[in-house]
Amino acid sequence: MKKQLLLCLLMVGFWAAGQSNVRLVIEHELNGQPFTMGMVGQNNLGHSFDVNRLEYYVSGIQLTHDGGQVIDLPDAYFLVQGDQVLDESLGSLNITQIEAITFAIGVDTARNHLDPNSWPMTHPLAPKNPSMHWGWTAGYRFSVMEGTSGAGFNQFYEFHALGNKNYNPQEIQTAGEMDNGDIVIRLIADYAEAVHNIPLDQGMIQHGQDDEAAEFLGNFELRVFKSSDGNGPTASVAEQNRLLYQVYPNPAADYVELQLSHNATVDGYLWRTIDGRVVERGMYNGGAIATPQGRRSILLEMYNGQEFYGSQRVVIQR
Repeated sequence: MKKQLLLCLLMVGFWAAGQSNVRLVIEHELNGQPFTMGMVGQNNLGHSFDVNRLEYYVSGIQLTHDGGQVIDLPDAYFLVQGDQVLDESLGSLNITQIEAITFAIGVDTARNHLDPNSWPMTHPLAPKNPSMHWGWTAGYRFSVMEGTSGAGFNQFYEFHALGNKNYNPQEIQTAGEMDNGDIVIRLIADYAEAVHNIPLDQGMIQHGQDDEAAEFLGNFELRVFKSSDGNGPTASVAEQNRLLYQVYPNPAADYVELQLSHNATVDGYLWRTIDGRVVERGMYNGGAIATPQGRRSILLEMYNGQEFYGSQRVVIQR
């Protein structure tokens, strides 16, 4: 009996020794400077703006560690406030060396349309003031940024960006940091990058899931965050070009349409099978694109002249 008890204690001790408290820290910047509310920044177009509201959700967290092992944290949701450094525990986990973090801005489809009142009052998805919930059909505001811009800062801009189609994971490679025995994943968020290529000189009101609201979330996906060791999101050129257009509906039946960003020009398309065979080519002049017959899953490639903008997988359901 004593031997069994000793063995159990040794096993518990061995298990506990492999556990590390892992924390996620997000620090805020504007044009590389520590961010405070009301601070003035400038985007890459030279348009100046200030910020008086900034909130967004972080979810869909995965941790890659110790030679490519992956831990999913599906119940981790954080509402990030731009004027407060986020410092949250991800739990005591069996991790020795962190390698990457994957996360998304917003709320995953499974929980995006639940009743906010079903959550405990202190939960990030519970009702907030000001509200982060658009309604049961539309779901949560994934990210909100408001302020003034234009000559003399006499124009208002508002981004209330949402939509299941804009919920996209990003992966950032990082070795993390040690802090009193904790493994700390420290991310630096620069919010001037959130409005990269978005004109603010005349103000901008975008509430929804399309146009500049989608670009705004796309910038959060590919431009805003870096790790403390200097790594940005892992993304190919095609993935970045994907933000220039969205294919909808997807799944589709007989037709798909394109939602182009304000600075995208597309004049040709190509349907290609998953194994690489070309099915059909066509010119794009706006409007709907007919889906090929006899296919259940196929790639739609978009072009401007000879420039490849990227491809999106389309599921066909007739």
